[in-house]
Amino acid sequence: MHPNDWCSSPPGDPCGEHKDKASCMADERCAGMPYRGESFVACHYDARGFADNCPTVGCVSPKP
Repeated sequence: MHPNDWCSSPPGDPCGEHKDKASCMADERCAGMPYRGESFVACHYDARGFADNCPTVGCVSPKP
């Protein structure tokens, strides 16, 4: 709900071990969980779900 919240990963998701954006980004098998709240500008996401102008609020395994 808030830009600084950190959401839980689904049960059993190995990427759930990461509790911040930096450790999630460092793990090549993981993707960012994007912020779904309101933003003044459109978010610019990379291929792994991390944005340069919006917060990452969780860490998940990418969908196949």
